[in-house]
Amino acid sequence: INNVVDATNYVMFNIGQPLHVFDAGKLKKQEAYAISIRMARKGESMITLEDKEYAFSDAMMVITDAHADATIGIAGIKGGKVAEVTEGTVDVILESANFNFVNVRKTSNELKLATDASVRFQNEPSPLLPAFAMRDLIRLIEDVSEGELVGVIDEFTGVGERIPVTVTLSEINSLLGTNLSVTDVEGILVRFEWEFSRDAEEFAVTSAWERSDVTIKEAIIEEIGRVYGYSNISSQMVPTLSSKPPVNKNQYYIEKIQKTLLDMGYSEVLTYTLAERGEVELLNPLASDKAFMRRNIADGLLKALELNVQNAPLLSLEAVKLFELGTVFTTEGEEISLAIGGRAVSGKQRVIDGILQSDIEKVLEMVGSPEKVVLEDGIFEISLKNIFALLPDVEAYESGLSWNTHARYTRWSSYPFVLRDISVWVPKAVSSEEVLASIMKDATELLVRHTQFDEFEKDEKISYAWHLVFQSYEKTLTDVEINAIMAKITENIQSHSGWEVR
Repeated sequence: INNVVDATNYVMFNIGQPLHVFDAGKLKKQEAYAISIRMARKGESMITLEDKEYAFSDAMMVITDAHADATIGIAGIKGGKVAEVTEGTVDVILESANFNFVNVRKTSNELKLATDASVRFQNEPSPLLPAFAMRDLIRLIEDVSEGELVGVIDEFTGVGERIPVTVTLSEINSLLGTNLSVTDVEGILVRFEWEFSRDAEEFAVTSAWERSDVTIKEAIIEEIGRVYGYSNISSQMVPTLSSKPPVNKNQYYIEKIQKTLLDMGYSEVLTYTLAERGEVELLNPLASDKAFMRRNIADGLLKALELNVQNAPLLSLEAVKLFELGTVFTTEGEEISLAIGGRAVSGKQRVIDGILQSDIEKVLEMVGSPEKVVLEDGIFEISLKNIFALLPDVEAYESGLSWNTHARYTRWSSYPFVLRDISVWVPKAVSSEEVLASIMKDATELLVRHTQFDEFEKDEKISYAWHLVFQSYEKTLTDVEINAIMAKITENIQSHSGWEVR
């Protein structure tokens, strides 16, 4: 924008204190310029720097030109067009302030105006931070813009006395599950440069001024654990309860449905609860396509099916089968709903629909529902509210969901994959394993999956065919790169006597 405004952004990103600059030449001057902070008057409005007009309520704070009583900014959120800094600006007024974080949040939500400044003020920064930010801003403007400081006004009522937080060594070790000594704790607190005193095994700790969030002993213990190192704290089993806990009947049957569908080869998904359409509208939606609470799961499941079909080759799937158990919202209230759906990858949707029909009937039979299965776009959805109400109560139980102790996390590439097919004629005596080994030799690490999809014999030869999936973890692959790999694979195959790429 210009070097003065850039300086305010630089300082804000550096230490977290929002700042603002007003063009002094556009304010009314008596003996001196003056700005003030007050509550807005109902119906009062202002045009922001983005040329958008906002009307205020009397619960909102504004910055004003004190002599003209004109609004020049929304406190903690946005500056006004009337005092905008431009190329013609000569003199400026710098503002570094601390505003009530609750008021900033409410004003931001009501006006639907979120800014870098409002986000930071909502996190309740220390009231001591503005002085440090102003010092850095003045120094930067003097160095870069050759500005001259002509005066400073500091209106600061001070902060309340910081009361030390008391915590004992036994409380620290009990909450963290550690065996720290007094010396260990003292060493960590010294690293924080926090004020503290000790009486035997009891510590009285006063955190640094910028850590206004550390006001209870649990916060002190959390910081000690963070510096000591979570990796140094051993895991412990939750102690066995001496009495039977009450069983949530809904959760029991939800887990039973989950296990049944997972065993049938379905994958569970979690789709957005916020939707573009619905019966229950949000007062302050985050986006226009998320202005309602969802009235069904089917809409989200349909999008999930369409998205995952595109990635089916990565998992060698002939069909994508998904389900979701979740809450839906209507004007009558909330209820639990189950949606099950499937989508064929190769176009044989009628076959998948038949499988879905059979699987869904088994699930409904398990929960005692007489509901008739009717698929719409390959999806079936049913409310479980009335079904669960009729099912018998259960005693304490072992979860039917099992843990796979051998499963290991594999990083998922964010880059698109490339699918190529290859078919090879070879003598009858040659196995598919031999041909695949030849393909793998030149496929490089970019080949992430191979699936044999065809095999047939003719005369004294046999044909094998594979889907080859290429993908990088570092970039989007080009046709030129994949064509080069396929050319090497073809050349290697053709070098074998009697082998031929179809």
